[in-house]
Amino acid sequence: DPRGALEGASRASQWAGWPRYRETLQDLPADVAQAMQEAGRQRRWRRGQVLLRQGQLVDAVVVCLQGRLDIMLAAPTGRDTLLRWLQPGEIVGLPTVLAGVPFPTTIKAAGPATTLHVERHAFIGILERHPEGAIAVAVLLSHRLAEVFRGSRLLAIAVQIVRHGVEKGKPNEVRLEEYRDSNLASLE
Repeated sequence: DPRGALEGASRASQWAGWPRYRETLQDLPADVAQAMQEAGRQRRWRRGQVLLRQGQLVDAVVVCLQGRLDIMLAAPTGRDTLLRWLQPGEIVGLPTVLAGVPFPTTIKAAGPATTLHVERHAFIGILERHPEGAIAVAVLLSHRLAEVFRGSRLLAIAVQIVRHGVEKGKPNEVRLEEYRDSNLASLE
């Protein structure tokens, strides 16, 4: 039962790994989640089938109902890098659908999977009828933005560590254990 899969999505898994925050249907008010389930169309996928392609303009918010989906990032070499797995209950496509920006990754079925697709016009209509849902989506996107800033900070620290190693004349001998929190502050 897809509803059982949505209800069973573990909140603990939202905070494990990277990104730390993952948008789920459970994060939305119950009436908004119900309206999405009623307005959406279920699709079934086999292992290896591509749901969404990196760079594609997407016209539907997608919820993983059952199974596991690969989130892949295409490299210029043509080789995809697995970023993480999308678990049951997770939502993708919010920025793409709301802002009309290209989808940032490729999503592929890791095995048999079922998804719910809520077309843009239906999703916008749900948010118009349920303002609390619009606020919840703003909160979800704010969490995602905070994670982007967190990731940018970590990248900046990594660049500083490598630069520090180059300045010491030992670019291939950088040891992370040399950089405790107190040492990191001096690099910023």
